[in-house]
Amino acid sequence: MVKPPCFTFEKRYAPLIHESNEVNFDLDITFVYIPGMADVDLNLVRVFVAVYETGSVSAAAERLNVTQPSVSHGLARLRDLLRSPLFTRVRQGMTPTALAEELYPSFQGALSSVETAVARVLAFDPTQSRRTFRLAMTDFGEIAFLPAIMQALATKAPLVSLDVLTVHIDTVRDWLFHGKADAAICLALPQLADARWVSLFTERYQCIHRIGHPRVGRSMTLDAYLAETHVAVAGSTGHHIVETYWREAKFAPKVALRLPNLGVLEAIIANSNYLAAVPSRIASAFAAMGRVASTDMPLPLPAFEVRLHWWDHSAPTAEDRWFRSTILEAVKML
Repeated sequence: MVKPPCFTFEKRYAPLIHESNEVNFDLDITFVYIPGMADVDLNLVRVFVAVYETGSVSAAAERLNVTQPSVSHGLARLRDLLRSPLFTRVRQGMTPTALAEELYPSFQGALSSVETAVARVLAFDPTQSRRTFRLAMTDFGEIAFLPAIMQALATKAPLVSLDVLTVHIDTVRDWLFHGKADAAICLALPQLADARWVSLFTERYQCIHRIGHPRVGRSMTLDAYLAETHVAVAGSTGHHIVETYWREAKFAPKVALRLPNLGVLEAIIANSNYLAAVPSRIASAFAAMGRVASTDMPLPLPAFEVRLHWWDHSAPTAEDRWFRSTILEAVKML
């Protein structure tokens, strides 16, 4: 097996693969020097790390904001330089070879060091950036604080855009790890234990019902709650706390409707005698529409923490830090 080479680093003046289209100038960057071989362009290191972390040429190209042929060409150059293949193409994407497994920690560490140094000297100007950020969030987040986030972005960075991805608790970690999402706002999940995060706030559930409901007032007993018919929202997006409690307590209230998200819930509740459990911020937003009211849940449900999560792929860039701080500031103002 080819042993991973030792490398040193040497500064050169050369173009860098950029994260946003508007940056098209040369940067003073570092080349990787491998004894007995040609210098390895930092671009190739970035290609290698991106393919390794995403497991896909197309996903790596999207992360690096280059074409797929550019990524494939970079892999071919690395294969020629190292005289050994680094990835094997399989149905699911690209699987690293044993050599790639050994190279990754060193290449990723080198890339992190270089990007940290570059980030220190390059100032990020949000008023000029045209970057598209990608934020994964639940429908709860879309209703409760996406308007505030968009207002903050429009004020501070009018040229940036935002792609919102719907959080699925089973895939959000992969999205962050592989760079499909720059950040995610969701519950504190076991799946995200190894991600970076900051707490946004603590929430609790409330029961919503239509104004004028014949059997529900300002308060409700447990028996009355269980006797009513309910609307549930899919747990795959994070709304699992209530039904988890039902199962553990061996409660089996009638559920007339299961929804994939909160989108039409207010209209359903406003035009029926059903009940639904929603976070208190959603209850307040729905109540402001004038058709539904809320009451405390007659269940001892735990409060839950909402966090902003992200993944440090290499070095945190000034853009990413700015994006996260803008989200944090906008949400904290609510």
